[in-house]
Amino acid sequence: MIDNINNELFIYYKKEFKTHLSYTGPFEKKVLFSLGGLIRNNFDEYIAIKSRVFGIFVELVENVAHYSAEVIKLQKDISFGIGTIVLKEYENHYQFITGNYVYNEVLKNIEDKCSKINSMNRDDLREYKRMQRRLPRSHKGGANIGLIHIALLSSNPLDLIITEVIDNISFLSISAKIDKI
Repeated sequence: MIDNINNELFIYYKKEFKTHLSYTGPFEKKVLFSLGGLIRNNFDEYIAIKSRVFGIFVELVENVAHYSAEVIKLQKDISFGIGTIVLKEYENHYQFITGNYVYNEVLKNIEDKCSKINSMNRDDLREYKRMQRRLPRSHKGGANIGLIHIALLSSNPLDLIITEVIDNISFLSISAKIDKI
């Protein structure tokens, strides 16, 4: 068993990318503020990319915080979603990957929305974002524009991987690629 763990770690560290950020745990505001600071400090010389990377970070962590089926409850009305976020740097791009458990009833909406977003060009995405802003806010407090905003900032399609875990819960991974321009 230990050999398998060592092999997995070796493969991870023998990678073709640089890891800027890797976190698994509760997506609590203080933790996310610290992680956001890491991103801001790592990209000081790349102002144009820094704002795009930071904007995508904010939207992705909000998605996990709001929609994770796995939560830590501190008090009756205070809870934090649990998940994972990774920011990798390759030669020509950066890649964010998030992962968390999601109730299947919520998952269908996320799948449909990503499919629609990925089928649109930039102008259509902007119009779709304006339309969504005019709609009433969701029960989670958002304007339903996070995934649209990610697609606009990254200028690439969103990548979803869904793994069914049990009858009503799946593991959702969302990936966003940011080209170095």
